[in-house]
Amino acid sequence: MARKKLIRFKKALEFNNVFALEKLTDFKFANQFSKKVLEIGCGHGLFSYEYAKENPDIFVLGVDVKLDRIFKGANLAQNDGLTNLYFFRCPVAFLIDHLKNIDFDEIWITFPDPHSKLSGIKKRLIFDFYLKIYKDLLNDDGSVYLKTDSVLMYNYALFQIQKFNLEFVDFTFLNEYPKPFDYKTIFEMKYLKLGKRIKRLKFNLKGFILK
Repeated sequence: MARKKLIRFKKALEFNNVFALEKLTDFKFANQFSKKVLEIGCGHGLFSYEYAKENPDIFVLGVDVKLDRIFKGANLAQNDGLTNLYFFRCPVAFLIDHLKNIDFDEIWITFPDPHSKLSGIKKRLIFDFYLKIYKDLLNDDGSVYLKTDSVLMYNYALFQIQKFNLEFVDFTFLNEYPKPFDYKTIFEMKYLKLGKRIKRLKFNLKGFILK
């Protein structure tokens, strides 16, 4: 690990808004907020940061496996004194074990790796296994939101929606969409400069059944 990454890794664990498998909490404090939002694969945490800064009455939790990336968003939140934004270093597969005290209203999946090879399908963050986790984390009226520049990921999401007969809204070609879609990630800013179209989907998991 490069020296700078190691420094950020250690500093991130010192922040009071960062938790990890080696620094756990029960997250019960999240229930003081009436609305709760989870970002999956938050990376540098800029989307979560923007969401929390614009909505101080909403609890926002960014999840990723790389602490050196989480450091950026966590540091911004510390400097701005945000008390509604937290980060958690944890694989998605283990989230149920540690977030059982929270029912989320929204789950955002922002620019996930499309895993373009056929052998990588099960790693896609909207594969069946992950959808089951999201359903367990959401409240009854909660929804999943996807932002991606990848045509492959977009088409796979539509395939999953059709496969499980899920209710959805495709905002990709609409001029009006929920405000949080405007909150940018570092990757999104790069893609927009390249002239890529951002695909935007919202779907719920009420009818989702994993057999």
